[in-house]
Amino acid sequence: MPRIRCTHCGKVIVVPRDDAGAIFVCMACGKRNETPVLGQDGEAWAAMRKAVERDVNKWREGMGGE
Repeated sequence: MPRIRCTHCGKVIVVPRDDAGAIFVCMACGKRNETPVLGQDGEAWAAMRKAVERDVNKWREGMGGE
């Protein structure tokens, strides 16, 4: 399994391959970090993330841009 180093405190965390491209919160300092994207799984994750971001933007526009 890949190891991710927190960008804030440097703690090393083991991340399952299934979580490629996911965001995790460091248990030591609470900082949000993004795992690197791996191969095809990463491409699929990036496409899904873009779709969700588009939906979020539509929702925000419907809420008056808040």
